[in-house]
Amino acid sequence: MANRVEYAVSTTAIKSTTYGLNYASGADQSDEADTTRSLDYIEPNIGKTLGGSGTISGIAATVIGYGGSTDGDPDYLTTTSGSGTLATSAAHDMMFVKNPGLKADGTEFTGNITIKMAKTSAGADQGEFCSLSKGMAIVLPSVPTGKTFTFTATGGNIGSGDDDVKVEYALIT
Repeated sequence: MANRVEYAVSTTAIKSTTYGLNYASGADQSDEADTTRSLDYIEPNIGKTLGGSGTISGIAATVIGYGGSTDGDPDYLTTTSGSGTLATSAAHDMMFVKNPGLKADGTEFTGNITIKMAKTSAGADQGEFCSLSKGMAIVLPSVPTGKTFTFTATGGNIGSGDDDVKVEYALIT
């Protein structure tokens, strides 16, 4: 990793609708009868894609969560009985978390990973702040020291609550 992290966020709110076409009447008559069509469009109250980007410079490029066993491969955090924690013992310039959709045994996990954060290393969780379905990820810049993140696997094809699930993460300092 270089001496900086560049990141970008982009999101577009999409609205969907369906409408009917009737080709069997009027001047545009054809062989098709009533047909339903779908249309997706940018949500009009926002009217655009929302986004932003940034650069965090002057970092030491210490990475936790990747490269421990093989460079380029994640060192997954694995939940125990569906829950696991990640404590930050130092301030981190960037935190990346992803639900890769994998159980510890390598089979597919179709549920969600919910994330809670404790304000101090010995404090209580402050409540869920997001839930990631398979393939979803979040990036948190400038994570202060002493925070503990709890990851809990829910829903999907999780068994009786004791399936171990992989969480992909990277802490960059």
